[in-house]
Amino acid sequence: MKNPTLEFKIDGPFSVGKTKLLGLLEEISASELSTNTIYLTSESILANKIDEIWDESNCKIDLVNLQNILDSISNIDTGIAIFSDKTKVQIIIPPIPIPKDIISIGADVTELIELIQSDISIGVILVRLGHYAIGILENGTLVDSKTGSRYVKRSHRAGGSSQRRFERSRERLIKEMLDKTCEETMNLFDNFGKNINYLFMGGEKHTLQRFSKTCRYLSKLDTIKLDRVLEVERPSRKTLTQIHRQVWNSRVITIHHVG
Repeated sequence: MKNPTLEFKIDGPFSVGKTKLLGLLEEISASELSTNTIYLTSESILANKIDEIWDESNCKIDLVNLQNILDSISNIDTGIAIFSDKTKVQIIIPPIPIPKDIISIGADVTELIELIQSDISIGVILVRLGHYAIGILENGTLVDSKTGSRYVKRSHRAGGSSQRRFERSRERLIKEMLDKTCEETMNLFDNFGKNINYLFMGGEKHTLQRFSKTCRYLSKLDTIKLDRVLEVERPSRKTLTQIHRQVWNSRVITIHHVG
């Protein structure tokens, strides 16, 4: 553990788009302060490889504080990039996975720039009760999509046999909508002429959980599915044309040395 008496002020996490992140990386690269760089894959974080890497990093923040910060953050299945100097530590959680661990003396921003400028295909599935939107993005552009809606009755509290009939009818409608969403996902993705590199899902939590359990096709996509859930009010083609901004968001945490 290094410098256990130092105090810190934590800002974030803040979501930043591609343009703001590139600006931040330019600032880090141009800084006259001596900066060290660490890239950690999610696998290395899970395997606690951060312990051995941290000893080589010569960072002022101690490992316990870093691990406490990481434990408080959800969805870091894409790994982290850490840039540290004498005044602060900046942690960046990119939108897509970091491919390898790196320790560098100096500000090595090249890996992260290449990552967020990757020429890749991203699948998106957005689901809320009554609506679905499925799309494929390339370089921030929607290149193919399928959207639809199915009427789903709102739940009520009538009680008795009427309530049971209503719930059976509602369950049937929900199942039909989710089955249709699964079918359209399979058709769209399988007919796409290239490999889909990563998959994002978005919408209402409980509906997504049910969809993930009932759509067998999703098991084929487990290896490319990322944990971060996109926030969507209503799935539609318009939503798909704008979703690339949220897909490519990175999260930034800055830890300032104040003691």
